[in-house]
Amino acid sequence: MGETLEVAAAAGARKLTITGLYQDITNGGKTAKAVDGPTRDDPHPGVTIAIGLREASSAPDVARAVTTAVPGVNVIDTGEYLRQMMADLIRVMSVLAWVFSVVAVAIAALIAGMSIRLMLTQERKSTAVMGAMGFTSTDLRSQFLLRILSMVAIGVLVAILAAGPVGNAVADVIFSTVNVSGLKLVFSPVSTALGAALVLASAWLVTAINTRANFNSALADRLKA
Repeated sequence: MGETLEVAAAAGARKLTITGLYQDITNGGKTAKAVDGPTRDDPHPGVTIAIGLREASSAPDVARAVTTAVPGVNVIDTGEYLRQMMADLIRVMSVLAWVFSVVAVAIAALIAGMSIRLMLTQERKSTAVMGAMGFTSTDLRSQFLLRILSMVAIGVLVAILAAGPVGNAVADVIFSTVNVSGLKLVFSPVSTALGAALVLASAWLVTAINTRANFNSALADRLKA
């Protein structure tokens, strides 16, 4: 702040003074821009004013009201401004979010599959004895499904509760490498519920496939294990 830089321009070298900085995730964290036009020394300088609205306020209605009250003013919605300035970055982040969601569902299915295979191997003889006592394959499969889905549901609940504080802490560490701070992750309840449902559905599917294959084998073979 306050430093003077000599910048080469079409009309020759110009000395510019840094009067302000702002965060810019696309340029190493901090950016200062030189804008040709009116300055604070001019009789009618250009001014940028940020207006914070309450949650119940309608941004388009407020924009129309300001435009009507102050002719010549240019009102830009923050969302539209971000789309214009960071459209590519937002698109990449959205793609990454979907990719990581798919990876998370795949990992959940893999862990559920490994767990059910381990449980079936360890309890192979006991389930065979229960089958010989009269328990049906449906009864035994339901038992394993309940156990796996209960564990997955607890894991999903803990992950949802920890996503906010832990996710923002991890994001702060990552973004701090490019000198960006103060960014907060926004969690969508709909997306979170959909993700949780997909994780549970994948765990149920993997468990159902593995238990069906296991209990379709002959009872005598399972008793020999």
